[in-house]
Amino acid sequence: MDAWTYSEACVARHLCAPFEGLYIPAPKVMKMGESHGRTGIELSLALLGIAVVTFGLSYGLNVLLARNLSTEVYGNLVFAFRILGAVSALSLLGTGTSATRFLARYLHYQSTDSVESFLRWNTRIIRWPFLLTVTIGVTTCLAMFCVDLFGFRGVQTYHLAVFMLWIAPLFSIVQLLSAYLLCAGHPIVSTISSQLMVLGVQLVLFSTIFIVFGLQASRLWITGVIGASALFAMVIQIVVLHRSTPVHILDLWPRREAKSLEARSEWLSVSLWLIVGQLVAQAALLIDVSLLEAAPGRENQLGYYGAALSITYLLFIVPRSMLSPLAAKVSSLLDSAEKLGQLQDEIDRAVRTHVLLVVLLAFPMVFFSKELLASFGTGYEAAQIVLFISIGTALVSALGGSALTVIRRSDMEKRLLGIYVMDLLVLLVLGAVLVGPFGMTGVATALLCSAVARTAGTVFSVRRRYGIKPLSFI
Repeated sequence: MDAWTYSEACVARHLCAPFEGLYIPAPKVMKMGESHGRTGIELSLALLGIAVVTFGLSYGLNVLLARNLSTEVYGNLVFAFRILGAVSALSLLGTGTSATRFLARYLHYQSTDSVESFLRWNTRIIRWPFLLTVTIGVTTCLAMFCVDLFGFRGVQTYHLAVFMLWIAPLFSIVQLLSAYLLCAGHPIVSTISSQLMVLGVQLVLFSTIFIVFGLQASRLWITGVIGASALFAMVIQIVVLHRSTPVHILDLWPRREAKSLEARSEWLSVSLWLIVGQLVAQAALLIDVSLLEAAPGRENQLGYYGAALSITYLLFIVPRSMLSPLAAKVSSLLDSAEKLGQLQDEIDRAVRTHVLLVVLLAFPMVFFSKELLASFGTGYEAAQIVLFISIGTALVSALGGSALTVIRRSDMEKRLLGIYVMDLLVLLVLGAVLVGPFGMTGVATALLCSAVARTAGTVFSVRRRYGIKPLSFI
C-alpha cells in the first residue's frame, strides 16, 4: 500500500518547479497527443503497462504487509498512508491543477516567457506551506524522541499516522520532481519514478525484513522503509533531470531574493479557487478511513476495508491511464467552439475505453473475490461485500472520469469546488450514519453514493457549460 494509492494528488499533478530561480528550457514543438516521439496511442499503452505493473507491486506489498502485521496494525497503516498522501499534497497547496492548465496552454503556443513567469509566481505560493510541513515533521520527530528519552512515553507507542509527518516533505519533493519531468515531456519517466520505484523499493526492503531476516516491523522500521523509498526515487529523478534537461539541483533553491514578479489576476483567481478545492478534496479522502478508525469496537475492519480497496485499486489506476491523451488536449480544444466537436469525439472514445476496461477487469475480481481476499490472511474474506461495492464505485467513477478531466482543465474552478464540497458532504453524512450499524460496508456504501453524486454533478456541469455530452455513447 504505497503513499500514492488513494490520492489523485499523488500522481504527479503538482507544481512543476519547487522553488524560485528554476531555469525553464524552451519547450520542444510537439504535435498534440505526442510526447518525445510517442503518439497518443503509444503513450496510452505505455502508461497502461506501467499501471498494470504498479498494481502488481502494490498488491504484492499489501499482501506482504497484511500477512506480517496484525489486522489492527495493518488498518493503522491504511490510515497512516492516507494521512501521508494528504499532508504531502497539502504542503504544496494543491496548485498542480492550475499549473497543468496554464502550462499546457503556454507550451502548446510556445510561450516560453509565460511558462517561466507562471512557475516563478506559483512557487512563491507553495514555498512557505512546504517549509511549514518540514518544520512540523522535524519538530514532531524531536519532541517524540525527547519525551521517550525522559521516560514519559515510548516512541513506538504513537500511532503510525504521526510518524508519517516526518517523511511527508520527502514525498512532496518526489511529487514536484515527478511533475517537472511530466511538464518537460517525460511522462513515462515521471510515472516510473513516482510510482514503480517507490513501490519496488518498499517491496524489496519489507521482504528483506520479514522473509530474509524474520524480523518484526516496528513503527520506526516501517517509517524508515517508506522514507528510504522516497529518497531513492528522489535521487533517480535528480539524476534524470540533470542529464536530460538544463536543470541542476542547485538551481532549485534561490541564492537571493528574486525580482518582483507581476501576478496576473487570472492566475491568482484560478489558483485560489483550486487551492480551496484541493483542501476540500483532501478532507474527503480522509473521511472513510477516519470514520472506521474512530468507530468503537471495529479495530480490525479498517484492515479488511484497506485490503478490499487495494484489490479494486486496479480498476482505478489502469483505466485512468487511458485518460492521459485526453487530459493533454483539453485546454487547447476548449479554446474555440469549432474544436468542441473534436473534444466530444475524444471524450466518447475515452469513456468507452474506460468503462470497457473496468468491466473486463472486474469479472475475475468477482469470481475470485474470496481467494483474493484470503491471500491477505485469515479473516479478510469478511470484506467481500466491500469489494463488490468498491467495484461498483469504480464503474460509476469511470462514467464521470472524462467529464471531471474536462472540468479540471477548464475555467470551471468554482464548479469544481462545488463538486468537491458535495462529494465531501455526501460521504460525511452517509458515512457517519451508516458506520455505526453497518461498519465497513456502510462506509463503502457511502463512498459509492458520493461517486454517484460526483459523476452526476460533473456530467451535468460539462453538458450545461459546453454542450458536450460525456455519456452520449450510452
